[in-house]
Amino acid sequence: MKKDRVEIIYGLMAFRAGYEKAEQALFPNANTVAFGGCVIMTDPISGQVSPKFAEVLYCSRCRFENKRWNSTNRRNIQ
Repeated sequence: MKKDRVEIIYGLMAFRAGYEKAEQALFPNANTVAFGGCVIMTDPISGQVSPKFAEVLYCSRCRFENKRWNSTNRRNIQ
């Protein structure tokens, strides 16, 4: 496993048809993004805003399979 810094995505996610099953079976450790929940928060006292990036561990083979799956399944958002 390698380390990477990835974007944290906030909000309700929509995935391509079949993506979640493919992720579990083919690339469970791709970790190309991190999900931060539905709401971006700002602390009223410190003014600190929800983070934009996260450090993750990923598998190189999973990233390859994720890229390949995405390139062959460009349509079909659920």
